[in-house]
Amino acid sequence: AEGKGLLTYRMAGFLPVHAEKLSSRFGSHLIKVPPAALAASKRALERHLQSEELEREAKRRKVRGAAADSHLLDLVLNICHDHCLLDHLDVADIAWMRLSCKAMGRVAARMASRRLRHIHLSYSVLLDRKHIIHSGSTETRLVSLEEKGDAAYVMAASNIPLFFSDGRFIPRPEICHWEAAKLVEYELQDIVRIYLECDSSIGKIPEHSCLFQVPLEVARYRVDPQKQQGVYEISNMTYEVESNENRRSLWITGVKFDFHNLVGIYVRRKLRQAKQHMQDVKQTRPVTRREKDYIKALAKAAREAPGNAGDFEGLQGWQ
Repeated sequence: AEGKGLLTYRMAGFLPVHAEKLSSRFGSHLIKVPPAALAASKRALERHLQSEELEREAKRRKVRGAAADSHLLDLVLNICHDHCLLDHLDVADIAWMRLSCKAMGRVAARMASRRLRHIHLSYSVLLDRKHIIHSGSTETRLVSLEEKGDAAYVMAASNIPLFFSDGRFIPRPEICHWEAAKLVEYELQDIVRIYLECDSSIGKIPEHSCLFQVPLEVARYRVDPQKQQGVYEISNMTYEVESNENRRSLWITGVKFDFHNLVGIYVRRKLRQAKQHMQDVKQTRPVTRREKDYIKALAKAAREAPGNAGDFEGLQGWQ
């Protein structure tokens, strides 16, 4: 543009769109575009329009096209499942796999069920009484004490297994109860501690180093000694109480613990390990994008898991 000073005009888009305006008077100036520049811009515009049309056509074909045949994918997934998939995927991988697509979700659901059968829960019981009578015996024994603040607790049962059955963990009938003398002067509550354990007969599973190297307490319940008869529920645990004049017997009838609970515990533990690993890596090299994305995925899974991190504060194995 010619005038008292150099003026600059900025126009968005391709030149042909503004061709008419550029070839006529624009304000008080006449702007000229070289033919070569205008031709190059026209070719660029044509390529752009062709690209948009190809994208629209691809979307139309996808909408009106027939669904892809998933038989081959099902076949491959079933082969992998039957041979090695469970040996290489941890429960977080399985949980993410369930969300990927229907075919993978079906296989992941089977893997989740099998993984639950590879673990079991156990429980220990602390009584607030110094003398207990063991099941099947009339002998009164003084057993080991554990101090809890100002109270003395007795280990009445230890490492009693609970096995997965029909969506929950239940004890075997012959080992599912403990007994204590009815001493009304005690007002403290009995404590039931639930631990996560692994079936040692199947060898190491991918979660072994994260979950099973130390005793890991996953829940703690306080049983009210004033409850003398009936079936009761505390959070995810149900139990039954029978009492007579001198004695009270308690049975754990089941603990609700499913794959989502297992994933929640695992990702919270794994997130701790991954963050520590990242700090160690930073001492030697930059952290990769893949490592950062993995930690973000673990953090997201932990936020969406049942309960919250505060549920495990003070439990054994979470220090």
